[in-house]
Amino acid sequence: MIYITLGGNEASSIGSPEATLIWSLRQMPQFQTHVKLTSAFYLSDPVGQEGQEAYVNAVAIIETQLSPQALLKALKQIEAMAGRNVENLKTRQRWGSRPLDLDILDYHGAVTSNYGKHARVNSRKRFPPQSERVVLPHPRLAERPFVIRPLMDIAPLWRHPATGQAVTSLWARLCRTRQGRILSKITNRTGHLNRIEKADLLL
Repeated sequence: MIYITLGGNEASSIGSPEATLIWSLRQMPQFQTHVKLTSAFYLSDPVGQEGQEAYVNAVAIIETQLSPQALLKALKQIEAMAGRNVENLKTRQRWGSRPLDLDILDYHGAVTSNYGKHARVNSRKRFPPQSERVVLPHPRLAERPFVIRPLMDIAPLWRHPATGQAVTSLWARLCRTRQGRILSKITNRTGHLNRIEKADLLL
């Protein structure tokens, strides 16, 4: 399975952070990507730059034939469509405010050779050399409560591809972490995307 993370803490041209996240899910089909399942939405403390607004975060399971590199490019295009200005971000502090942030968490359990001390090449999936520029799984996945908690909603048996740690064990370690901590669940709309599309935009 392929897991992606969604987050944002600034209003965009689409609307509130919640509305922007829902909008981003609706853009996936035009990039040859199908959203199978989404977690609840969570409000979380920001990581990094002080003085930011709280973030809205979620995790989704998707299906696509795109390579990791092509998928990441598609996610960044959706960010740009939502008004995320990469040039402006270069002048900002790392992990500053943004209207939308989309990243690949796990791509079919692959671990790329540039992962670091956990490096190994997953024998189940082989990618062309250019995909090595995408670090899989996401290198800070296991450090982020705002990723692990929604991931636990939709994949309670998931294990970290590089370390083998269970998502429940990661949450037990992170649930009291201050940076990126979960403040509240702001929707219990879990399930297929069409269930979200029939609902109000959480405004």
